[in-house]
Order: sequence, then C-alpha cells, then structure tokens
Amino acid sequence: MIDISKTFRAIIFDFDGTIIDSNDIKREAFAEIFSEQKFSKTDFYGFVKSLGDIDRYSIIKTCAHEFFSEAYSNEDIKNKIEMYSEITQQQILLAKEIPGALDFIKKMYKKNIPLFICSATPEVNLIPIIKSIKLMKYFSRILGGPKTKEENIKFILSDYNFDKKDILYIGDSDIDFKAAKNVGCDFIGIVNKDNRFSVKPRIMYSSYKELINYV
Repeated sequence: MIDISKTFRAIIFDFDGTIIDSNDIKREAFAEIFSEQKFSKTDFYGFVKSLGDIDRYSIIKTCAHEFFSEAYSNEDIKNKIEMYSEITQQQILLAKEIPGALDFIKKMYKKNIPLFICSATPEVNLIPIIKSIKLMKYFSRILGGPKTKEENIKFILSDYNFDKKDILYIGDSDIDFKAAKNVGCDFIGIVNKDNRFSVKPRIMYSSYKELINYV
C-alpha cells in the first residue's frame, strides 16, 4: 500500500456509509414515509435495492408509481420527498461514524491535504448535516445533488487545478467506484455490512483502522 499523504494532493469522500453509518437510516426512512400502506418491508427493501444508486427523488417517485401502483398524486409525492428529507436530517445526527473515519479525516487534515465530500444527497440538505455534526471545518468543499458524483469530481479537478492522478476517492458503493473509474482517479472501497459493491475494487477495507496506517 502506498503512503496516502505523500501520493495524493486531495481526498474525496462519499458521505453515507463512508463517513457516517447512515445507510440503514435512509433505507428505513423510505419505508416510514409510506407507513400508511400495508406492505412487506422485505419486498419493499428488495425493490428499492433493485433500483440501484439513484437519487432520493427518483426512488420515491418510482416506489409511488410502481411498488404502490400509482396510489399517489404528484402533490403526494412532493410531500413524501419533503417528509423523507426531514426524517433523515434528524436521524443522521444520531448516527455513528464508520469506525476510524474521524481519526483518518483529522490526520489528513493535519497534514494539510485538501478534503472534499461528494455525495448523492442534495447539497441543500447535506451542508446543514455536516455543520450539525461539526465536520465542516475539515472539508474544502461539500458537494451533493442535483449534480452527479462524476460531475462533482470533475468540478473539483477543474476548480482546484488537480490532475486526476492527484485524487483519491473513498466510497462504499458501485456508484462511487464507477464515478472514480470514469474520471480516472484512484479509489479505495469501504465495505460495510450492506456490501454495496457488485464488482470488487482493487483496494477495500472494512474500516479506516487499517487504512490509517498508510497515512
């Protein structure tokens, strides 16, 4: 394994499942906003998982139209989206960190490595969460939806004058891996209990406790 702080000029992190253990919170919130319906959570979670890594708006609209047989109007769907944002913003504040994530972030910050967050969560929702959990000072920029992760990585390269070889991306899903691969930057996978990789990245860790040895 290479020395991360000497090899890379910047590190990009996904957020959910990479810094904060919040994947279950978000999955359960999708079920909660449809709680007036009778359905199997196992079937519902399976359906949501089958949709792949798409944004919250697309997940909720698709569930409303397909899983619940178009039982909701456009206004109902809009209300569900707002409800989902409220639930997740409250619950994520109580979520635990991915083991060792904060220590790793602090160590890289002390070494003056620019750090970024690149998440699918809408930026308007993401930034208040980062502020509330007191992580804002560690990051040069917080980037989220509606732009894709790939678009946000390219923005970082352009706006901060980095080459793709300068960047390490750390994430926990296929969409993270694919975004890094498409741009051409290096990638490290954080494998949580959900194991959201269908294709295994070359370098994977279950926590940052091992990874921090290479800083």
